[in-house]
Amino acid sequence: MRAALFVLTLAIAGCVSTVDQRKLEPVASGERIVVAAPLKVIENRGLVSLEWQILPGSYLERYTVPSGRVFLAEGELVQFTSSLGQKTLHPGGFIVLQDKPGFAKLYVVRGKTGQPIGYDAVVAMLGGGWEGDLSLVTDFPLADLKRR
Repeated sequence: MRAALFVLTLAIAGCVSTVDQRKLEPVASGERIVVAAPLKVIENRGLVSLEWQILPGSYLERYTVPSGRVFLAEGELVQFTSSLGQKTLHPGGFIVLQDKPGFAKLYVVRGKTGQPIGYDAVVAMLGGGWEGDLSLVTDFPLADLKRR
């Protein structure tokens, strides 16, 4: 069972795009966006649809990257719901995209997996990234984000 879960995780992680934390350019005094209502974001990965939510709270513009402005939640305000209905909270936020006006990309900050030592290196080699990198999830329309 554990081996099957490991292979499934590697298969999914292999599809994940990341932004290396070393490429994040800090912003001195960025904009604050206050999200007023949860926003459900569906990520489609072939035959698998994954459910994420951007939860209410403050998101601060902390960095800039070539693709846009990076807003990070104050706390763990990105929620993932597994196919079994289990909910987990993650640090993360969204990137307001420069090349796609009116859209943002959901991301989570990659943390430790808690798996054996070689697991993190394998996930990183397959494109899953290292601890502190941004794992990019999917695009969503900025107009869907209810602001205060």
